[in-house]
Amino acid sequence: MPMIRLFSVLCKLKNMKGSDKEWYEDAAGAPLDPQTPCPFCQAKGYLRLFGHYRRYLAEWDGHAQKSSTITVSRYICDLCGHTHALLPSCIIPYRSYSLRFLLTVLRAYFIRTCPVEQICSRYGITVSTLYRFVQLFREQKALWLGVLEDAAVDGVNFIDLMDGTFVRDFFSAFCFSFAGPIPYRRMQQHSPH
Repeated sequence: MPMIRLFSVLCKLKNMKGSDKEWYEDAAGAPLDPQTPCPFCQAKGYLRLFGHYRRYLAEWDGHAQKSSTITVSRYICDLCGHTHALLPSCIIPYRSYSLRFLLTVLRAYFIRTCPVEQICSRYGITVSTLYRFVQLFREQKALWLGVLEDAAVDGVNFIDLMDGTFVRDFFSAFCFSFAGPIPYRRMQQHSPH
């Protein structure tokens, strides 16, 4: 499903103040630029508010995983009839975890100050979820950096350098969101075989 992505934060993600829910509400509360193109047909000026749906947002408040409910706006293109969710960059498409939550967990994993089981217990996730995060991160880091640079840059340094511009540029380059699932056809195009 195509979606409208908003990229509003230009600072390093690890330096942001406030909760991910506040980040979401600030970005989602801004009016949509009337010239935003439809993600399906690319026509400008045809998107209008169509409805809303609610979803969970899991974030890290510095001490524990916190879950809240957010309201996601849906827009319809009056030209092609397709509907699209409006998702700010703090939201990972098709996941309930926020981008900062995922990066916080990954940072703890790459630093390795405690065993995997303790990391999972602290952040309230399963071991299989952690390893899915790690696998996805490694695939997307390699996609972004290329094989040679990927081998030279460790996970913690890569995470620490991320900012809103990185997240926007990743989306522009690959047509899917960093930390979101890799579309199957995209994996086929970048396969070394």
